[in-house]
Parts: sequence; C-alpha cells; structure tokens
Amino acid sequence: MASGVSQLSRQARRESLATASASAVGSPPSSVTVVFIAPPAPKLVAVGGLSGTGKSVLARGLAPDVGPAPGAVLLRSDVERKTMLAVAKAMATDLSDLRPTRAEYFQANRKKFDASLAPWFAAIAAFKSQHKGVTVATTEPVVDYLLSAMGIKNLTPWQFQADIMNGVDPSPQDVTLENGLFTNHSVKAFVYNRQVIDSLTTSIRLGALKAGVPVVGVYETMPTPGYDYQSWMLAEVKAIEKAVEAGVSTEQL
Repeated sequence: MASGVSQLSRQARRESLATASASAVGSPPSSVTVVFIAPPAPKLVAVGGLSGTGKSVLARGLAPDVGPAPGAVLLRSDVERKTMLAVAKAMATDLSDLRPTRAEYFQANRKKFDASLAPWFAAIAAFKSQHKGVTVATTEPVVDYLLSAMGIKNLTPWQFQADIMNGVDPSPQDVTLENGLFTNHSVKAFVYNRQVIDSLTTSIRLGALKAGVPVVGVYETMPTPGYDYQSWMLAEVKAIEKAVEAGVSTEQL
C-alpha cells in the first residue's frame, strides 16, 4: 500500500508540475509537455560501479519504487553469466521461431558456442574427480558457483562474503575466523576478488601468503586484454587447480 501511495504521489507531482508550467504560458498541458517536464517512470535502471561500492545495496533500495508493486526484478550480471548455456539455447530457439528460414543458422551457432565451452567443462570435471571435497577460503561469492561445480567446499562464512560484497565491514569474529583458516591450515587455497582490493582484503591476502596458503585472484568482470569468456573461465579453473595441486599462487590473470 505504501508503495502504491508513493507512486500515486509521484504521478500527481508530475502532472501538477506540467499543469503549472503550461498555465504560465497560457495553454493546457499536452502529452509532449508532460513527457519533457516530468518523464514517466523508468522501465530499466542499470546500476554500475566498482566492486564493493554498494551496487547491490543501492539496487535493492531502488527496486521497490520502480514499476508497480512489489517493484522491479533484480538481475545481477555475476549470477546471470553462470547461465550462459541456457541463455544461448533460449536465444537460438526464439530467433528460430522468429525467422524459421534461418533456424539452421541459429542452431549451428548455438552448437558452436556450446562446443567452445567443452574445455572449460572438461577441466571442471577433471578437477572434481581428483579433488572433490577440498577446502578453500574466499573474500566474496564471485566464484561460489564455480567452486561448487568443481567439488570445492568454501569454509568462509556467508555473512563475511556478503559484507565484503556489499562494502560493509565484517564482524571482528568473522575476520578472526577467516584468518584462522590460514593459520590452522584448514584450506588449500585462498580465492579472492582481484577487483575488490582494500586494506582488509589486502591484510587477509597477506595473512594467507604468510601462512603458506596459495592465493588465487579471480574476476567478476572479464580481465582484458587477451581474454574472451571461454578463456577467462578456463584460466580461473586452471589457477585454482595449480594452487591446490602445486601450492602455486596466481594473483593476477
């Protein structure tokens, strides 16, 4: 109800502003006047910025006031990119329905894309067959889905990850627990977001290295130059594999 009242209030203010402006020039407001003086509510709001700057917090705060109740649907690029195969299949199907005469072309491109991911899937399967259940620590959930697919157990508390992701200071208890994973040699690697570096994540990274735990830097947006989606994903798997098997750090792709 509060959201609906808020939306009505915003609409009333827009119409009032348009009417007042038109009255000042002695003519009734037109639809063009309303659009230019008080544009309609947005259909899409894109929130961007550096990692850890509070994008997710801001988006969650804006969502209830965008569109009809209960508000906008939140989409996160770091989650959506995990569904690449499903997206490719859906796109090929929809395009084939729209242009049946080109269906063979669309489906061929989908199969080509699927095949391009085969080395990545093979590397994931090979790691899981040899190292299922191995433990790691992380800073935030950038590659949680990947770690799960590889059979890796992430010992970092979820609240710690969420705090780092949202630019909030983790509790002292969670920081102590995280550092203890290294000093107690409870993990085989430390996987951290290379694109979120502050005094806390730097301190934790140095603590891992001091304890002899290899460090792997991963990315929530594709590193450039030299990478495409497929090579980027494969490189991160290989870096984690090298850390677990040989104790070698890869702090930057």
